[in-house]
Amino acid sequence: MRFGLAYDFRNPEQWWMPWTAFYGAVLDQIAYAERLGFDSVWITEHHFVDDGYMPAPLTMAAAIAARTTRLRIGTFILELPLYHAVHVAEQVAVLDQLSGGRIELGLGLGYREEEFRALGVPRRQRVSRFIEGVQVLRALWSGAPVTFHGRYYDLDHVRLSPPPARPGGPPLWAGAMSRPQAERAAALRLHLMPQGDRRETFDVWAAALRAAGEDPAAYQVLVNRPFVVTDDPAATWQRLRPGEQYRAALYREWLVAGGQPPVHPQQPEGSPVVPILEGRYLLGTPDQIAREIAAYRERVPVTELIAWGVPLGLRPDDPEIVRSLERFAREVIPRFRPS
Repeated sequence: MRFGLAYDFRNPEQWWMPWTAFYGAVLDQIAYAERLGFDSVWITEHHFVDDGYMPAPLTMAAAIAARTTRLRIGTFILELPLYHAVHVAEQVAVLDQLSGGRIELGLGLGYREEEFRALGVPRRQRVSRFIEGVQVLRALWSGAPVTFHGRYYDLDHVRLSPPPARPGGPPLWAGAMSRPQAERAAALRLHLMPQGDRRETFDVWAAALRAAGEDPAAYQVLVNRPFVVTDDPAATWQRLRPGEQYRAALYREWLVAGGQPPVHPQQPEGSPVVPILEGRYLLGTPDQIAREIAAYRERVPVTELIAWGVPLGLRPDDPEIVRSLERFAREVIPRFRPS
């Protein structure tokens, strides 16, 4: 099992830092997380959000690649229908070379109407653009000249240069929060980033893979379960609560406006966690958090667990967050490593 950190680079007005200082502090934290032994870092994406939610994940991936040597760098998620897939293929190929083959691409449909409208893409085309975009990425990363005539792309003997560092290109993942999205991820042979009811989403995806003759165990499953290692969960939650309420309210507004089902996670009785919109915060000692992760793996066969590196409302260099990352790396991660 691998462990990583997720970053949305949001900088809301009530907790605002100057942008240059904020980006620098987050990059410092990411570099420190690599030294601590975390496996990966994942960059989220949205556009035209007042708090600066990261609108340029591939640009930020390049900055992270320059500051690190080992961490895998992924998108969680890149809204593929909003992009020209040929440009994505080129940018990611260069990133893969710059990073020494450390790029991973998590892809999604996108759902906010204002993003599609401002970027000139009809939202009703998001599924067909997603499918065709994945096909174009894989074809261009194959290394062979590509001739492709689809609904959105018309390529005649196009060959990518430079190619990705790895033959066939970086691993591709899909975010999924519904049965059609899970089935589509399986049909396209994509690793899974389940949302919503994660066990149900996983089961649909795994069943579709098996029906196609594929072994789900050959694929990866990534889940965001935020954590803070603490000996006083109640006090820590009081510090986290304002930022998580801010996060939950905005996501709920977006999901409802975008026709997506709101997420209402269930809280296991007696578990050292606090429910939030997209999952459950793990708050507790290393022993408590390790037990909860092990139990969660029994419910959802997750291969990679990630958490917010900078909880909203706290600074990247907040002493409690730094101590939490240190304790998680030293006292939790080793329990899930082969002896």
